Amino acid sequence: MSNNLVIKNDSFIQSMHNDIQCIESLDPNDKCTSRQYWFTASMLANIFDISKDTVRRRIESLAEWGELTVAQNCVTVQMQNNAGAVNDMTLYDLQAFNKLAMDLRTPVAREIKSKFSDILVEIETTGQYNTKDMPKSLPEALRAYADAIEAKELADRECEKQRLIAEEAIRTKAQISDKKTASALGRVGGLVASNNRLKDELYGNRNRRTIKAVAIANHLKDKDISHHKLIKYCKEHNLEVIKVPDTNWNEVNSYPIEAFKAVYPELIID
Repeated sequence: MSNNLVIKNDSFIQSMHNDIQCIESLDPNDKCTSRQYWFTASMLANIFDISKDTVRRRIESLAEWGELTVAQNCVTVQMQNNAGAVNDMTLYDLQAFNKLAMDLRTPVAREIKSKFSDILVEIETTGQYNTKDMPKSLPEALRAYADAIEAKELADRECEKQRLIAEEAIRTKAQISDKKTASALGRVGGLVASNNRLKDELYGNRNRRTIKAVAIANHLKDKDISHHKLIKYCKEHNLEVIKVPDTNWNEVNSYPIEAFKAVYPELIID
């Protein structure tokens, strides 16, 4: 605030706080609270090296986001310049100052956040703050506070990142395990199916056999058993010869066990 402004309100006076020009509340209830020291848009603009319009827009955005409230963090007072003109002017308290510092990305705001990070980290890790390193001015204090907040946010984000990585690792491992299990089950299922098909091909049912089945049971080759003799016997005794699936020949004849026993009595027919 420029020195040519005069506060026309008994509740406020021009003041300095930690080497920063401000407006101080004389209300005893505001003592040692964020409402003890106030700033005009011009003061904030000078501190953060931004325009007054930017200050107002950022404050409005913070209010929309619920970070600030007009009733709690802003107040309107009358001021007059050397020419005697009196105007209403909005003042912003320390809470608004802090929130604005957190929101901005100017060099000054970054310095404020950088300093406060050290304070918050020390408090969170040791439970206290070494007073010999206590900021000597409001800007230093704000920087320390901002840095503490930023460091905590970074730490929280890193923890969340590590948690997500761990969850992804567990999930991926489970998926791999499930895939392996499914693959193994699929192979087993395929083997069972293949075995069943082979049984059907070899034996058909309890009363029938293929030449392949009988040959295997007797350690012979298929050609050692004549299908002509089997067919002739079946025709002579009015026995049915049926077709069954075969992996090599698509389908083959399946003969009644009676035919095998009659034509090849020396063979084992199980």
